Amino acid sequence: MRETLAASALAAALLCSSTAAQSRVTDFSGRWVITDARPEPDEPDTLYILPADELLIRQTSQALTIEHPSKKGTHPEARTFEFGSGGIAYGADRSGGSILQGSWGVTFFGTQLMISESRIGPPDATGAQITTARGSIWLLDSRGRLVIEFREERSKQRPKTATRVYVRKR
Repeated sequence: MRETLAASALAAALLCSSTAAQSRVTDFSGRWVITDARPEPDEPDTLYILPADELLIRQTSQALTIEHPSKKGTHPEARTFEFGSGGIAYGADRSGGSILQGSWGVTFFGTQLMISESRIGPPDATGAQITTARGSIWLLDSRGRLVIEFREERSKQRPKTATRVYVRKR
């Protein structure tokens, strides 16, 4: 009986500590400046992006807000990303284009932040369904740098990636 009670207490303690560890997330808040660290731009699977040279990030338990205080860029997008996931069927995207269905997600996977979006649009002139999936993975490396890998996949094309590295502005 004592062993069962001790084992139950140990299991409960491990479960509580595991749950507490999972609730701690990486805080990306702060001002970040881009560095030159990135892959060679002429690789065939490089995603060509216009990165912001500086990021101002505010993070709460509900959302991550990204601003471009100086030179504007396209990656990462300047806006507020609410944590969670969702979807849409038969609607319009932010640029006014029509989509048949789509999904989005902003969530932590361990210490990494994952932002993703996918869309299935109407068929093209050949009748092929147009699918686009894009996203980014954010992490702090062992030197405290913010590393963001952007990825995009389109129908009938190879996936393309781009990685950008930022350091905290002092």
